[in-house]
Amino acid sequence: MSLRTTVLAGLLAFGFTAFPVSAEPAREDSHLAYYTYYKSKNGETVSAIAAKFGMAESSLVKMNPQLADLEGELPFGSLLCVPNDKEDRDLPTARSKTVQAKEKQSTSKEVAAKKPDKKKKKKKASKEAEEPDEDEWEALADLATKGAPVLAARSEPELPPSRLIRPNGTVVLIPAAKPKPRPKPKNDPARVQLASRKGKAIHGVLQTCRSHLGTPYVWGGELPGGFDCSGYVQYVWAQHGYRIPRTADIQFNVGESVKRGQELPGDLVFFETYAPGASHVGVYLGRGYFIHASSSRGVTIDRLATDFFAQRYLGAKRTKF
Repeated sequence: MSLRTTVLAGLLAFGFTAFPVSAEPAREDSHLAYYTYYKSKNGETVSAIAAKFGMAESSLVKMNPQLADLEGELPFGSLLCVPNDKEDRDLPTARSKTVQAKEKQSTSKEVAAKKPDKKKKKKKASKEAEEPDEDEWEALADLATKGAPVLAARSEPELPPSRLIRPNGTVVLIPAAKPKPRPKPKNDPARVQLASRKGKAIHGVLQTCRSHLGTPYVWGGELPGGFDCSGYVQYVWAQHGYRIPRTADIQFNVGESVKRGQELPGDLVFFETYAPGASHVGVYLGRGYFIHASSSRGVTIDRLATDFFAQRYLGAKRTKF
């Protein structure tokens, strides 16, 4: 081997060991934009790499299942999946710049093509509210839960009858009062038009959620051929220009906390299942239903009130739409 060849080979080897290996840049509106790859150096351990990227060791292992059985120092040159830089991790729910630019361009074209008079413009502005009203939330729940299976809720024990003892000593049993059935909404939610910007955005996300019903469960899956719970949620959000973290425990740390009983369609609901903390996630549809990637049934719809999920429910988080 010539001296020149030896020098070039040495420079190439130095380049591979001195710098992290980056994945091919993903499209900005892709769910894979949250990731890059890192090549381990001599003497590095899982905990050291996790600390370098400001994440828990358990989270790094969940993102890289091949690390679960490794102890001590990693083999030199191991490729690990890690989050992008801190700026990206701090903005997990931001709309992608590409989607925003397309929306802005589309709006500009519409304004240029048609200039409505001031009265019509003012009327449209008042109609296009930012937040859904009560009727619109009902409509979202109605659309999202349409055709949902009727599942058994938690069984409520029947109250024993009351005993009334008459003056003559006879006992009369008075049956306990039964709960009143829930009144039907005054307005038909299906006929309520989705007029708010947020309502339309959430409806689009929930439609995409339902479009994958029946998709099989695959551990680590994040594509329509097979999902795990957090991969399913991340993929759906990405289709609408939103970026959220990959694993359920990290997803649980972003967004606004929601009190029990105040969940709204589009909220993420979390459960403690096979591991301590948030280890399972789904999307709330409304009226007590949520959709998720079940390890036994694939993408399916369940109720929060069923015994299994009610006992493991940790709470809900609300992302920005």
